[in-house]
Amino acid sequence: MTRLLVRLLGLVLLLALVAAPAAFYGLEEDGGGSEPTSISRYDVEMIVREDGTARVRETIVLEVTTSDRHGIFRFFDRADSSVEGGRVRPRDVEVLRDGAREDWVTESSGAGRYLVWRIGDADVTLTPGSHTYRLTYELADVLGEDEDGRAELRWDVVPGGWGLPRILVLDVDGKVTWEGDPGLIPGRGWKSGDGETYLDGPIKEIIEKRQLKEIRKFAPELPRATKLARAGLLAQAWTTIRPLAELKADFSPIVQQARDLRDFLEGAGAQLLAEAEVQAA
Repeated sequence: MTRLLVRLLGLVLLLALVAAPAAFYGLEEDGGGSEPTSISRYDVEMIVREDGTARVRETIVLEVTTSDRHGIFRFFDRADSSVEGGRVRPRDVEVLRDGAREDWVTESSGAGRYLVWRIGDADVTLTPGSHTYRLTYELADVLGEDEDGRAELRWDVVPGGWGLPRILVLDVDGKVTWEGDPGLIPGRGWKSGDGETYLDGPIKEIIEKRQLKEIRKFAPELPRATKLARAGLLAQAWTTIRPLAELKADFSPIVQQARDLRDFLEGAGAQLLAEAEVQAA
């Protein structure tokens, strides 16, 4: 059994999750692109067994200076295997932050080349200061052979591709509903005919949940109903504005204007009905 210790100091390539309303990782509202979060310590301890398996423990100290970060991303290059044609598949994973278990999910990026651990909770932000992450996992096939047939360890602690963009999808209330790699081909982007990306599903959910298509469909009825109301055609105006006013979209100024007009028309109609009843009496 061989024990290897690799220590990387001052590594700043580990991506910090971004909660600010910017589209891509590292972009701030002013477009400066600076990243206030950094890594002050990154230790990797690997115990390699004779059968080519290994137990890996990474200790990462994250220095947080803002209150809008959720955690970190850990990238693995799936093709970074010592065995020809092999694939990197970490297993028996344990993730701790400051000694307690931390939530994490598995994603992929770079057209499936990179395995990504998104570590942290989208609804929880880190407090400013130092936070220690400990990632423990098992690997297989970490030993290859050199030209002389001797066992050789091949393992990129920091794989290429860590700079891929991360995209946030924000709901109308400003909350993050999805965060991750859009699944675009690096250096190429999306082109017509490529099909859906990882963004399409979350965006479709927001469109359906917030009735955005319905708002777009009925929005032109607001000026029409307003014109009818000014002409004294209250019943027609009420019928015209009702579908827009009844949408469950409190966030929409257009829907709110439609509700105001509906309430006015119903109030005016009630008053007219009352006056007619008085006159009939």
